[in-house]
Amino acid sequence: MNLPLVLDIAIGLIFIYLILSLLASEIQELIATLLQWRAVHLKKSIEVLLTGGEGTEEKDVRDFADRLYSNPLIKNINQEAKGWAENFFRSITWVISSAIGRGRSIFGGSKRSGPSYINAETFTTTLLETSGIPVLVQKLSELKLEEFIQINLQTAIAEAQAAIYTPSVTVPTDTTTALEEDASGEALRTQLQAEFDVLTQQFNTILEDFRTNKSTLEGSIKWIAYRLDRYIERCKEVGSDDPQAQAFIGRLQALRREIFEDDPTSGAIAIRPILQSLIRPSLVEIVEAVNDKDSPTYRRLLRIIEQKINGLLPEKLAHELVQDIRTVLEKFAVITQDTPLFTELETVQQSLTEIASHDKSTTESRIALIHQMLSVRDGYISNAESYLSDVDFLTELNASKNLPLSSFKHELLGEIDALLEGFRDITRGTQLHIKLDSLRHLLDDIIRSFDRGEIQLLYTLDQMLGARDAYIDNASQYIATASIPVKRQDSFLRQINGLKRQKDSFSSVDNRMAIIAWLTATSEELDWEIKHNTEIYRQVSGIVKDKNIDAYTSVVNAIARLPQPIKASLSVLARRAQEKSTTVENEVKQFQFEIETWFDRSMDRATGVYKRNAKGVAIILGSLIAFAVNADTFHIVNRLSRDTLLRNAIATSATQVATRANDINAVENQVNAALQDLPLPIGWDQVNLTAQGRQNRGWPLPFLKTMLGWLVSGIAISMGASFWFDLLGKVVNVRNSGKPPEKTQAK
Repeated sequence: MNLPLVLDIAIGLIFIYLILSLLASEIQELIATLLQWRAVHLKKSIEVLLTGGEGTEEKDVRDFADRLYSNPLIKNINQEAKGWAENFFRSITWVISSAIGRGRSIFGGSKRSGPSYINAETFTTTLLETSGIPVLVQKLSELKLEEFIQINLQTAIAEAQAAIYTPSVTVPTDTTTALEEDASGEALRTQLQAEFDVLTQQFNTILEDFRTNKSTLEGSIKWIAYRLDRYIERCKEVGSDDPQAQAFIGRLQALRREIFEDDPTSGAIAIRPILQSLIRPSLVEIVEAVNDKDSPTYRRLLRIIEQKINGLLPEKLAHELVQDIRTVLEKFAVITQDTPLFTELETVQQSLTEIASHDKSTTESRIALIHQMLSVRDGYISNAESYLSDVDFLTELNASKNLPLSSFKHELLGEIDALLEGFRDITRGTQLHIKLDSLRHLLDDIIRSFDRGEIQLLYTLDQMLGARDAYIDNASQYIATASIPVKRQDSFLRQINGLKRQKDSFSSVDNRMAIIAWLTATSEELDWEIKHNTEIYRQVSGIVKDKNIDAYTSVVNAIARLPQPIKASLSVLARRAQEKSTTVENEVKQFQFEIETWFDRSMDRATGVYKRNAKGVAIILGSLIAFAVNADTFHIVNRLSRDTLLRNAIATSATQVATRANDINAVENQVNAALQDLPLPIGWDQVNLTAQGRQNRGWPLPFLKTMLGWLVSGIAISMGASFWFDLLGKVVNVRNSGKPPEKTQAK
């Protein structure tokens, strides 16, 4: 067999492989699109990245990844075509995906599709936001800035002022002169105090602007320095002739030089690096708060939430106590409107508001405060008997003194009982009703324990809610394993579990009871409530309605929901960023860079895995195509070697395709034109089957030879159209003994 013959056979075989590879590429791309292989693989690769190679917390990590995909940055890059035609074909994709078990849940919630590519910057930003780290950095900066203002500035200025203006021990000889000096000194102190009050208000404004993101940290520090300079100038104007004022101003100037500095060239306010490191949270504090719930930083966040809530709740309690009484008075307005009860209620409100301003720093002080407020309220109710003797009025007024634990119990039981009644077809005759009676008895026991003073109110409410949740969990397990129609089963499970998650499900406990429960609890109990974002805590934070508290809560909740593998990974990356950073302000930027590098390297490995998986699919698909068109490599080679006309025709067409098509994108049109009049040695037609049968007569297992030929063809098809197109061009050039075209060389 001479070389030209071998080259013609090779060209014919390569050309057939090219044709079938083009078909396989189109089919594989269609399947990948319908089943969203790239998007699904990306989502699973991110989950693998977040688990750190361990599957111990897969569900938590999967939920976290779902939250990542709910972030607007990732949702916005999931581009979907719009229009009725596009939506029609997209719905077909969803049906197919759902049929094979992927559907809605793979991308989280009700999302049925996701992006096929996410860049490192987008992933890093989304990861940090979902972890609550940017808000954590902001809140820690706020705390540090507030401490800096209060301790380093306001307290230092107040101490300097107190040290300068101490009572004189010298006994003056002239009483008139002494009185004049005292009056002059008092006037000066009043003026300086007024200036200090203005400065304090300006500092508070700067702090509030930073909290609302109207100013950066660096800008806020410069504003503080500017306001301090203006304050010193005003003090100079006020006390220009007073020796004590001059000494005070000297201490202010020393304080200013100690904290701030000026640019030697421009004279503008400059920030010392040590000051920035004092106020800006370090990466150690950030990671410590994220990774360890017992860390000082994390506990500090909890303390701040507690302090802010505890500072606002007594005033809310005063309002609730007065409102309870006012509601009764208005209900019985016919007999109460001409009595002093409304006027005395205003006095009670003033007394309660004054009591609410007392110390609230400890549990003992808060309990004492509540007792005082309740004592004032009870005194008003007792005094009401001297004005009216109406039994119904006095009964309802005295009822406002009781905590509605029984009403709360009936509300919890009523919600469940109503649900069981709505699903009588699947709950009748089951243990759910019996266990509901057991729950009723358990709630009664908890209330009796509270009445005997054995447990606190907060613990009582938690116990009642815990008993309700335990019943729901048991009922869910029972229904999930019972022989019930799937649709009814899913509906019941969704509704009964919804009772645990409804934010309004705690509305049966009035605000008064929730406030008292919170204020009488210990710090450890409040920590637990905040960490677990309990219904009681949601009730209390809803009463307060403070955006700043909500921001701190979002940080604590984000940290609490962060799976341990992600915390561990972030800790490692943070330590690496610390080692590479020289300043505190660069630590966070380096941390972001480390996350981006971590993501890029993981995606490189994921891309390799995807390519290997795609290659396996390509081999299977190629083998199926080879079987479908009966592309037996051994038979093709045999036909090409024996049939001169067929060999020459295919070689001519292949040569035209190789020389006319500049790239793989133009090959398809050229191949379609060449195939119109070109008989190929493939297919299930009688002529090809007869020739194939004659060729296999000498084999003991002819079908095995054919299957082997299909497998060889399948592997060849899986190598891709680009590979065979490039190889075809090279073989054609060898056959023609010429150099490759300029465009091919350039390529």
